Amino acid sequence: MMRHLRPMVRKEFIQMRRDRLTLGIMVAIPVVQLLLFGYAIQTDVRHLPTVVFDDSRTPESRDLIAAFENTGNFTIVARVPSRAAVDDAIARGRAQAGIIVPHEFPRALVGGGTALVQVIVDAEDPLSSQSALAAASGVGEVRNLAVLSAAAGRATLPLEIRVRPRYNPGLRSAVFIVPGLVGVILTLTLVLVTAMAIVRERERGTLEQLIVTPISRTELMIGKITPYVAVGLVQMTTVLFLGRWVFDVPLTGSLVLLYAVTLVFIVASLAFGLLISTLVRTQAQAIQASFFFVLPNILLSGFMFPRAAMPAAARWLGLALPLTYFLKILRGILLKGVGLAGIWTDVAALAAFGVVLMALAVRRFHKTLD
Repeated sequence: MMRHLRPMVRKEFIQMRRDRLTLGIMVAIPVVQLLLFGYAIQTDVRHLPTVVFDDSRTPESRDLIAAFENTGNFTIVARVPSRAAVDDAIARGRAQAGIIVPHEFPRALVGGGTALVQVIVDAEDPLSSQSALAAASGVGEVRNLAVLSAAAGRATLPLEIRVRPRYNPGLRSAVFIVPGLVGVILTLTLVLVTAMAIVRERERGTLEQLIVTPISRTELMIGKITPYVAVGLVQMTTVLFLGRWVFDVPLTGSLVLLYAVTLVFIVASLAFGLLISTLVRTQAQAIQASFFFVLPNILLSGFMFPRAAMPAAARWLGLALPLTYFLKILRGILLKGVGLAGIWTDVAALAAFGVVLMALAVRRFHKTLD
């Protein structure tokens, strides 16, 4: 048995050495992913981007805002002129929290009454919002203890912080996860299927028939992805329907806008799959390369783990993934009812991905067998 087994094992090692792409993928992928995800994935969400509407503009109000920032859970990124501006910043995703200090704050604080302060938190992601909600309540408790200890005869609480979780007041995980599944499912299936498109034609021998036809490279690529565009739209419709009626996920925005943006994302995903197909030689290599792309999409795009908790390098890497922009658009339309004016920069980024990836795939493909 060993006399026959030894040559077979030697032959497999030689074949593995010749297939350098597969060997490189097998060795490099675990190392790269372990270092990347071990460094990037964190669940302790701090430094939420926060906007402030300080209608009081007094030393007392500035001291209170500083107390919020000193918790480490809030980072003041802008001071806005109105309550509407706070709502707009949170809806557009420029901030994840807002602090509103009313005009009568100092008078109520020192006059024996109760000063009211409102804290609005974007709770679409329960994981990132829970720490902010707890920190806001903690600020009120600490300042009440300080004031009451200085004025022992005071009968009422000097400060009341009303914390308002928005867009997901029940902090349900399904509201956050189910919309993200639309993008993940589309990415997983469409990239994987189209990544095998060209190599499957080559392995079956049908690529020769395509080469001799008068069809251009661009026409061939567009023809390859067109049927899968319809498949992607059907997948999205199915997930949205089940999410609405099984998990009670709200649909507050424009479905027409949602489908239009999804069409752009589908084209970008299919184009990337075609690009992979032009870079590999076998279907096994196509599958391996696809999963190397899919896993960062799931972990760095904000689907499972909040991007606010990631280091800056990981957040920058996530900006190179189409799914990052699509998830922001998807949740903005479904949960917040955001229109095109609030997401046009993300839509433009998706369109740029689609154009560039399709151009690279066409450029890489040659109507030859070698």
